[in-house]
Amino acid sequence: MNSLILAAIMASADVDLTADPASAFWQPAPAIVIQTDYTGAPVANHRTAVRARWTAGHLYLLFTCQYQALNLKPSPSTTAETPRLWNWDVAETFIGSDFADIARYREFQVSPQGEYVDLDIDRSDQKRGGGAAWNSGFQVKARIDAPRKTWYGEMKIPFSSLGGAAPSAGRELRAGFFRIAGVEPTKKFVSWNATDGKSFHVPEKFGILRLVADNYSALKVEPLASGFPGGEGPVWSRQGHLLFSDFENKRIHRYDPGKGVSVFRENSQGANGNTMDRQGRLYTCEYISRRVTRTSKSGKIEVLAEKWEGKRLNAPNDIVVRRDGHVYFTDPLFTPLEKRELDFYGVYHITPKGQMELVAKPKGRPNGIALSPDGKILYVANSDERNIRAYDVDKQGKATNERVLIPAVPGVDGMRVDVKGNLYLAGRNIAIYSSQGQPLGQITLPESSRNCAFGDSDFKTLYITGRDTLFRVRLETPGAIQY
Repeated sequence: MNSLILAAIMASADVDLTADPASAFWQPAPAIVIQTDYTGAPVANHRTAVRARWTAGHLYLLFTCQYQALNLKPSPSTTAETPRLWNWDVAETFIGSDFADIARYREFQVSPQGEYVDLDIDRSDQKRGGGAAWNSGFQVKARIDAPRKTWYGEMKIPFSSLGGAAPSAGRELRAGFFRIAGVEPTKKFVSWNATDGKSFHVPEKFGILRLVADNYSALKVEPLASGFPGGEGPVWSRQGHLLFSDFENKRIHRYDPGKGVSVFRENSQGANGNTMDRQGRLYTCEYISRRVTRTSKSGKIEVLAEKWEGKRLNAPNDIVVRRDGHVYFTDPLFTPLEKRELDFYGVYHITPKGQMELVAKPKGRPNGIALSPDGKILYVANSDERNIRAYDVDKQGKATNERVLIPAVPGVDGMRVDVKGNLYLAGRNIAIYSSQGQPLGQITLPESSRNCAFGDSDFKTLYITGRDTLFRVRLETPGAIQY
């Protein structure tokens, strides 16, 4: 089974079908976008988005399908199943609840005209050709937007037809999403998961449909204080307060819940990203002094890094410290220097003994940096490439196996990770992705953000530094803290 994941967001009540992605019901649901066929090859001009929601009784799916020309069945019927509907344009899903017997699953189809089919599939039963007609009781709604060359297909599937345990947050189903479009010889076969290039019916390649409770877009974001044009680098101290930078005013501020904001440090040398270690020491990236420092609990400041191979760093930006003391930081350049000594941007590693090594020399500027809950994966945001890269990290802190985890993220800056491994990316809003790189939703903000950090005694509050304002929002899932 592959690592594809679509998050279905819980809804409070069942609704009538509208096939409208702009409806209030569908607005909170993140979409997966499919632009490949079942061999993994790109399919042009047939972009397909899929969203999912769920209630106690039903699973809802919405397909948004771009097309060039429609292949529609003459004299359509929407009051009874249409046999062999796949001979015309159709969107379909395969869903299985049994992770042991993967040959058994259900198939649901909807056409642009609102025709439908549901089948009970058993790939091990060749006597019936692998599938059988079946009445699940599911409902469909479809509409065609000809000026936009897009059609929409919505499904409402009773959970009782899927078998397995009752629906609950965290439950997972095996799933595949597919689409057939056009006529031979140019017929298109759009597929979420690459199969064997011959059929959609390869259950070993199905992804995961995960039922989640978090409706991130409905969360209440609370402004705490304003007047920080360079707000950055929030980090929660286990002593019960938040520290964050204002690089424009060259200060580090302290926020105490119930008391407000005070100045923690003046003349901060352009402090940007901050973090802490298990000894309660503060680590800071200073872009003006072009160095990384560590401040003891008594206030003593020591320099951890300011040069690489005898040349001064560009402008250290963000930093994270693993539980065992391994330090990782990014060194981009967002402010011009009178004399730049390094001809590359860098991601660096400092061992607990102070030895420094270069992790990567990305073409674009690296920005936010974070670790997975177990400290075995390093994540680095790249502001120019607009992606998130991941690295495997071993016991000695060495980072290898660089790969792009999330290929297209608009305006990414800082980031954090929760205990489930989900990534929270600061940008125009806070975008949340699974550890497999699948979108889960977003927290809508009144102004763009630069960074965020989990805090309060339970680490279920996300503190966010905006372009001028410090915000907070309460979450159900706590953050993963390395200190």
